[in-house]
Amino acid sequence: MAKRMRSVLIWVVVIVVVFFVGFAVKRSAPVKSVPVPPKLADAPARVYGTVEPLGGAVYVSAQVPRSVARIVAREGDTVRAGQPLVVLESSVEEAQVRAAFDRATSAEKTYAISREAHDRAAGLYATKGISEQEFRQALLKAGLDSANSGAAQADAELARARLGQLTLKAPVDGILYKLDLRLGQTLAAGDDSKITVGPTRQQARMFVESFWLGRLKVGDSYKVIDSETGRELGTGRVASMSPYVGGRTVRTDDVKERFDAEYQIAVLELDTTGLPLGLNVVAEIGAPSR
Repeated sequence: MAKRMRSVLIWVVVIVVVFFVGFAVKRSAPVKSVPVPPKLADAPARVYGTVEPLGGAVYVSAQVPRSVARIVAREGDTVRAGQPLVVLESSVEEAQVRAAFDRATSAEKTYAISREAHDRAAGLYATKGISEQEFRQALLKAGLDSANSGAAQADAELARARLGQLTLKAPVDGILYKLDLRLGQTLAAGDDSKITVGPTRQQARMFVESFWLGRLKVGDSYKVIDSETGRELGTGRVASMSPYVGGRTVRTDDVKERFDAEYQIAVLELDTTGLPLGLNVVAEIGAPSR
């Protein structure tokens, strides 16, 4: 009996010790506070975008694949609309132009002869010196030679136009922002990634995420910052906001991972120039005043 009482007493002591140890640990543990989610309305909006020429860039491409024969302009040059930038290899087209104009000259001479013959035939026919059939033959010959001369001249002008396509020219007044070509390099037809021209003034095309909608206003100005270095680049004034919200595919550090997000486009006219096209920038819009 005494042995049984000692066992019960030991168990009671153990239970009491465990209870007090647990109570002490619980009191000494830090109190966990319930996390409060941040209020977006009170947070500064960070809007990201890229630099481009005001109104957008114009990309120059070749109509046919050719190698680069001559580079006339350099990156950073101020150019005028129609100014040559690059001349592509054109020996075949130049030969075609010479041959076409030779044919046009020959056809013009033939028409000149038949026109004189028609004029003489008209005079003889008026005095009954030749028959009506002879006159109509001269008239028909002159008309046919005239048509042939016009067609040959049109062919020559078309050949010259094809040759002209091999001189790539500035489509607008502005800055030659990009000219990524070398002598002898082949420029593929439709490749518009090598030559870029645009206005001197610049803008930033910003992508406003859906939860920042309504925070940017047309006419407001914001500081524009280099998103990589944090350097202040100047000020941008909101010139326009797209009337729609569109999807934009965003990639993460994992090249195989991507997701679609909803964005509104805001265009900020920059008060500075000379920034590299495609530079990633950010505009921070502070929390609204209360």
